[in-house]
Amino acid sequence: MSRFADRLPGDAQSKAAAFRSGLDSLLLSQAYLMTMSSDAALTGTAAQQIAASRALAQNASSLEALFGAVFGTAAGTEFGSVWNREALLLVAYAKSGDPGIRQNAINVAAPPLGTGQIFGPDLTVEITATLQAVDDQRARSFDKLADDDRSAATQLAAAGDTVTDVALRQEPNKFL
Repeated sequence: MSRFADRLPGDAQSKAAAFRSGLDSLLLSQAYLMTMSSDAALTGTAAQQIAASRALAQNASSLEALFGAVFGTAAGTEFGSVWNREALLLVAYAKSGDPGIRQNAINVAAPPLGTGQIFGPDLTVEITATLQAVDDQRARSFDKLADDDRSAATQLAAAGDTVTDVALRQEPNKFL
C-alpha cells in the first residue's frame, strides 16, 4: 500500500480496515443473497429456496458476530435479527407484492434498531434499493434487474463505512 499512499491513505493492515472490509463484504453478500432468495421464491424450486435461506442465515450469523465483536453481544444479536427479518420480509414481498410488507421491510431497516438502546445504522435507502430489484424480478423487468441489483449491493456495502466510522468513535480501544 505504500506505493499508493497518496491515493489510499491510512493503514490497510489496521483492525479498523479489517473490520470495514469484512463488514462491506458481508453486506454486499447479504444484498445479493436477499435478491437470490426472492428470485428463488418467485421462480425456483424448493431446493433453491432452502439453499438461499441457509446462505442468508449463515451470512446473518457472520454479520451478527462481526458487529457484536465491536458493539457488544446484544447489539450483534439485534443486528443479526434485522437481517433475518429483512430476508423473510423480502421473500414475503416477492411472493405477494403486498405494499404493507414492502413498507414493513423499510421500517425494519430504520433506526433505532430494536429497543433503540444500541447503535444501528439507517439502512432504509439500501433496503429500498433492494426492494427495487425485487420489483424488477416480480415485473420480469430483466433489462433493469442487473443494474438495480448491483446498485442495491453497492449501496449496502457502502453502509459498512458508516458503521465503521461509528465503531471507531464509540469503541476506539477495539481497534488498537
